[in-house]
Amino acid sequence: MFQLKTWSEQCPENYLNKYLMVQAEYAAHVQKDQWQAMCLYESAIESCISNHFLHESAIAYELQYLFLNQSNCKKIARGCLQSSYEAYHKWGARRKAKQMLLQQPSILTPIIHNPHLSSSSHTPLTIDTHGVIKAAQILSSSVDTTTLLNNMINIIMETSGATNAFIIIDGVVEAQASQQDGVIHATTTGQPYSGWTGGSKTVVDQVMSTKLEMIIECAYLDSNHQISSDPFISKNKCKSILCTPIAYQGDLKGVLYINNDLMSGCFKPNLVSVLSILSTQLAISLQNKKYFENQLLSIEKTAQEQTHRAEREEANRRKQEEFIDRICHEIRNPIQGIYGNCEAIKLIMEENVNKINPDQCSFIKECIDSIEICSRYQRIVTDDVLLLSKLEMGLLSLHQTPVNIHQVVTDVISMNMAEAVRNGLQLITNMNNIDKKQLIITDANRLSMVLINFITNAIKFTSKGSITLSCDMSYNAGDVVIVFSVKDTGCGMEQDEVLRLFKRFSQGNQTVHSEYGGSGLGLFISKIVVGLMGGEIKVKSVKGQGSEFIFDIHCTEVKEKEIKNFYQPIMIEGPLSQVEVANDNKVLHVLVVEDNKINQKVIVNILKNQGCQCVTADNGQEAHRQYLKYRDDLDLIISDVVMPVMNGYDSTKLIRQSEASFKDGKHVYIVGLSGNMRKEHHDTGLASGMDAFYNKPCTKEDIRKLVEYIKNKPSSNVI
Repeated sequence: MFQLKTWSEQCPENYLNKYLMVQAEYAAHVQKDQWQAMCLYESAIESCISNHFLHESAIAYELQYLFLNQSNCKKIARGCLQSSYEAYHKWGARRKAKQMLLQQPSILTPIIHNPHLSSSSHTPLTIDTHGVIKAAQILSSSVDTTTLLNNMINIIMETSGATNAFIIIDGVVEAQASQQDGVIHATTTGQPYSGWTGGSKTVVDQVMSTKLEMIIECAYLDSNHQISSDPFISKNKCKSILCTPIAYQGDLKGVLYINNDLMSGCFKPNLVSVLSILSTQLAISLQNKKYFENQLLSIEKTAQEQTHRAEREEANRRKQEEFIDRICHEIRNPIQGIYGNCEAIKLIMEENVNKINPDQCSFIKECIDSIEICSRYQRIVTDDVLLLSKLEMGLLSLHQTPVNIHQVVTDVISMNMAEAVRNGLQLITNMNNIDKKQLIITDANRLSMVLINFITNAIKFTSKGSITLSCDMSYNAGDVVIVFSVKDTGCGMEQDEVLRLFKRFSQGNQTVHSEYGGSGLGLFISKIVVGLMGGEIKVKSVKGQGSEFIFDIHCTEVKEKEIKNFYQPIMIEGPLSQVEVANDNKVLHVLVVEDNKINQKVIVNILKNQGCQCVTADNGQEAHRQYLKYRDDLDLIISDVVMPVMNGYDSTKLIRQSEASFKDGKHVYIVGLSGNMRKEHHDTGLASGMDAFYNKPCTKEDIRKLVEYIKNKPSSNVI
């Protein structure tokens, strides 16, 4: 090959075509580089023709045919075989030509000798590979049908030398082009075929009917009267016309119609082969475009359906939230009234204990205690149901803040001590390795909820003996692991009862509800909350001896210098932590904003018993007016959130705006009251300018601690 290359450089006229043919064969069969092989075959053929080597051109065409046929490019290969046959025939290798005709009778068109034609009139058929490759590149790069058709019709005009071209797809003239003074003007029209006047409908209709191409050398003189008498052809004296179907796998998409009005017989078989290839490529591309457009429409439709479904789900979720909020408000408001009135009656009884008959006093006290127990139970069930709704809607999340774990346990024990003593039980704590100043990052409210759940259950199912709350802290891979245990000496459970404990609306056995009550939600919710904290719950129980509930939480330790990074306004969901006793001589001026008259009266009475002076408002708008009237003396505003005319959030914003307009820098403390437990309400309250948020119902003790807190307020403007 090296020697052949040297000869081709020294005498390209004689040897270049041979060298290129060898290179093409090497690329096709050794390197398997189809693109390179195609280019080399074409270069070899051009060299043969330009230097008048008929026999070499016949060989080159035959080799190109074999390569294309093997590559499954049947239509292009057919044209190459025809060119090889014609070149062999013209060179004089008649036996070879005859042999080819016998081997491929269905592909080759025999040459009929005509003595009137000169030998120069037989031009070998060549394929415009450049045009085919360029069209393939355009088809693959076109991103939409309009661009595809516009680019394609430009290629067809360049390849065919036509004066006019039209692409008709599915009864619509999608693209058309014309050539004037060597400049191609192409447009995409979208004109209906029924109104098309740019060519012969007779020709187009016949091609669409037969799905066969038509080549007409001189249309207005054609022997077929149906063609020559066509109105468009006869009027415009049309000459060369070529119309080929655009089809793929027998599926007709449309037709390609081109004409040349300047000369007859200008559309040769080689051009027909090229346009046949281009038409097939166009049909495939249109099919793919249609498929992808349908897929895109399907995806868009699916996306729209998903969006609409998500919007409907969001709307339903909002309705559920609004319903839950209303239920919270409607349930917790009466409970607030019950709590407050019970405490007011207790206070009156204490003040008049000597004036009431002892038997009556005892009876009234029992009635009040019963009302309080029922209210407390109603609150627990309500909280469980509302918390369950948050779980089902995926709204439950942890509010991570620095927590004194020793204080959390102490508060939980304090809250349940009275009930345990009333039932004759000992409530014992064991926190030997817990530092009283130890701070960790966790959700204090959720942790308290779980502990309260276990302790109240233990009190409920223990008739005598004790309940022990143990707490143990350890470290594991940088995390703080705290293990809690609530152990009782109660009735205990069988193993099958233990397995049912943590299912929703489920209790140990069927007699539990009738004997002890309960919703069957507490342990189910506790299990999920503990899971959110990275732990799990285990149960040990022996029938007749008692039960032990053990759970762990995983958290991080916080050092004192890091506390400021977590500091934010407190969100009160239960009783406030113990505060220092304030100076009782200091009188607080409080604005109570509450639309429920019973609750308003209860809160005012509690505050007055704490030595506070109170003014009231029935809605947010009235609250703002009262603030402006009494702002110089006001220390605290306790405001409901859900009220007519103007809610508590908006009134707080108005008060903060007015506050900012004064230059004395006085900050009145605003505490929100709500029957809703959702964090969004807390966040909205704090964002509106509230200093703290308190869930209803609040007791006399809760308000007492709040008052003491305000009396001992820190220098910061945030509770």
